[in-house]
Amino acid sequence: MGKQAYSIEYRVLLCRYNEIGLKSAPYQKKLLSFLVDSIKKICLREDLTLQSVLNLSGRLIFFFPSHEIPKAISVFRHIIGIQSISPALSVERKYEKLKQKFTSYAISLLKDGDSFTIDFKTVVSYFKEGSEIKKDLNQEIIRVMNKSGQRVIASRKNPKYKFKIEIREKGVYIYAFSIPTLFAGFPIETKNSLLCLWNNGVFDLVAAMMLIRRGSIVSPVIFHREISSNSYEISSTSRESLEIIASFYSNPIPVHIFSLLAIEKKLIEILKNNLNIEPYIVYASMKLLEIMMIQSRKESVYTYNNRNLHYRGLISSNSLLDSNFLSNIKKNNILLFTPLTGLTPKFIHKISNQLFKSSEIYNLNSLIKGKTNDFSFNDEVIKSITDDQSDNLEANDSNIQNLKFKISNYTEIEHFFNKSEYQKLLQKTIENHQVKYISGRFFPRNDK
Repeated sequence: MGKQAYSIEYRVLLCRYNEIGLKSAPYQKKLLSFLVDSIKKICLREDLTLQSVLNLSGRLIFFFPSHEIPKAISVFRHIIGIQSISPALSVERKYEKLKQKFTSYAISLLKDGDSFTIDFKTVVSYFKEGSEIKKDLNQEIIRVMNKSGQRVIASRKNPKYKFKIEIREKGVYIYAFSIPTLFAGFPIETKNSLLCLWNNGVFDLVAAMMLIRRGSIVSPVIFHREISSNSYEISSTSRESLEIIASFYSNPIPVHIFSLLAIEKKLIEILKNNLNIEPYIVYASMKLLEIMMIQSRKESVYTYNNRNLHYRGLISSNSLLDSNFLSNIKKNNILLFTPLTGLTPKFIHKISNQLFKSSEIYNLNSLIKGKTNDFSFNDEVIKSITDDQSDNLEANDSNIQNLKFKISNYTEIEHFFNKSEYQKLLQKTIENHQVKYISGRFFPRNDK
């Protein structure tokens, strides 16, 4: 870090997005409105003092007290819909003021032997040309550094620092660092609502995250045969993982809890003792999901942020390859998403490890030293798949070998549950199932 770096008081986070920019202007405006509203709620939840927001062409600008910027960076790294962020200084548009502040900023970071370049971008007219500004600022920085006995070089070839100046509709912003978010992705929208089979495994958590980064509201579904749904308590380890998922949303998410005890007891009463009831339980579980999805599209029964959730499909992790769900689910009217297909176990665990590190506040010292790539999904997913192809093939072979039995008497089971009394049993199970709303935080409360 430069000798004077301690004096830099960032008050601004400049945020970039990519996928939103590909949409039509009206839809883009709608998505940005959703995103800003979500960020405001997350900042409030995370005890951040968001002072103001600017929605400018291609950028979202957020203002915070300078002492909150490290925590704000850490929070914003987790916000779905943002591609990258830069701590920035806001500068007056008058050129002399800009020159003075930019030079002070640059020399606070540079030290003897460093190289640098300046990129200039403007979306509005400015009385000086970009090439003029860059030339003048290059000369001023070199002059001031030489005067202090330090030599620096203006070079576009692999410079140590890439300084940026952006002149926008409202304000001028200068910065030197771009920090990738963990998942980038698409802003959360209630129209993209999915259920997720939840067994509290690492793969379940990551599978959910892959669809969250596509903008989906993910509602985990827990099937159990322990006690009634109303008495069921989510385990502490499962709750911890569910709270990680919930932390990426600005509002609590619904978790559906189904007790299959009543169905199991009914099957034991009716079927012969020597008949395996497990295929019937599997079928009933799928039918419950199907009925609930159809019901959610017709009625306002499940909500997020006072908006109706219309469930469009089911998320499953690769662990479904060793169950009879996967081999039979196609026979039901359920759209199935398997987002971990093609990802290596090593990479899946890497994502999981990063998720559980979310309570670490971003270190500005590491930022100044250039250590900005702790983990970025977009940058590393291809590399991970390429590096570990053999691991992936071995994992797939293992899963295929472990594939359980298929429901051989599917037609018989289907006819069984088509009887009105069993249709009513399924409907009653849905009516009696428990919906718990789970919320989460990136940082513990009172950790400021």
